[in-house]
Amino acid sequence: MNNRIRILVTSDVHGSIYPYSYADGSQQNQGFAQLSSLIESLRDENTLLLDNGDSLEGSPLSFFHYHKHADVIAPVTTVMRAMHYDYVNIGNHDFNYGETALLNHLDHVDAPCITANYQYKGVPYGPNYVIRELAGKKIALIGITTQYTPHWETADHIKYSRFEDAFESLKKNVALVKKLEKPDYIVALYHGGFERDLKMGFLTGEDTGENEGYQMMTMIPDLDVLLAGHQHNSLCGTFNHTAYTETAADG
Repeated sequence: MNNRIRILVTSDVHGSIYPYSYADGSQQNQGFAQLSSLIESLRDENTLLLDNGDSLEGSPLSFFHYHKHADVIAPVTTVMRAMHYDYVNIGNHDFNYGETALLNHLDHVDAPCITANYQYKGVPYGPNYVIRELAGKKIALIGITTQYTPHWETADHIKYSRFEDAFESLKKNVALVKKLEKPDYIVALYHGGFERDLKMGFLTGEDTGENEGYQMMTMIPDLDVLLAGHQHNSLCGTFNHTAYTETAADG
């Protein structure tokens, strides 16, 4: 029996589908099309496919769609639906075209949104956590997004949106899932990054709460895996007994 568990994560693809530049037509190592080919070569019955947010905004294609054809399903949504994601998270840039655009994406992408610290019209949009069993192991998956979105986004784009503190939400839900479910592994899908250098511990910028990954791995001991994004850094390692990754942009 294959007892290997594989988690594939896309993040910060920013509306890119095709592997070329619209500016000059050059080939680029980016986009959902290339990712789809790679994913299909790796995927099996013990694989989870997750998206960690910032999928809607960032390319000329997405700009054209949301300014000219916003009433129809977005190309990115169609492509992600065809890729059969298991779960999706949301990022700060997914609000750039407003709540209606984001909710239309989430309604049609055919993958549950698991952003536990995001509320729409006073109601949590995603579940506190989800449980999956792969290769005989029980995996708890918690999705969270940076609470700093209101500092960037225009008020009319987040009129009915509220964001709880990402660290506090994750801490609470890790304790909850450990008590109720007793999983073998607890995995956080976090649209946020690391506020401190992971080797030396010094702050890498102003500590605003935008990124809380270092604090999460330092102060939530039962967190087994942290899947980060947002900062567009390519990182992979283990810190304080927590395995972590962060993906670069467009992948």
